[in-house]
Amino acid sequence: MAKNGQILELKCEMPTCYCDHPDGRKHFDPWPDPPSAPENRWSPNPDHFPDLRKDGGERKPWNVRLAHVLCNNLDVGWRRRIRRLLEKDPTRSFDDIAEVLNRKKRVQVPPGIESWTSEIVRNVYVSLPLPRPSAEPE
Repeated sequence: MAKNGQILELKCEMPTCYCDHPDGRKHFDPWPDPPSAPENRWSPNPDHFPDLRKDGGERKPWNVRLAHVLCNNLDVGWRRRIRRLLEKDPTRSFDDIAEVLNRKKRVQVPPGIESWTSEIVRNVYVSLPLPRPSAEPE
């Protein structure tokens, strides 16, 4: 896309960006050499969207969005976990899934969120922005 002049602006396109840099979504660190997880959390990373790689989604201009490594990893991890719960029991509600995620201490709650709710589960599953606490400016 860069070679074809199709990139107009670099910004994290994840529904919820967690970058705490003053430039937020528009801030990207260069990739370290060699790449290592703790040092690259704000480096650019392609996310297969809307078709996940697991579902055969390829890295094509119509199926990729730019993300920070950390934002992508958090989003994909939560979507996979929710999807697994729905695959086990397709009749399960988002309320039930929120209860399961809250009981499992290993499942990290999204930053700025106190606990999983049906709204948070739905937004993660369909890749919508997470609600922000009212004290934070948008």
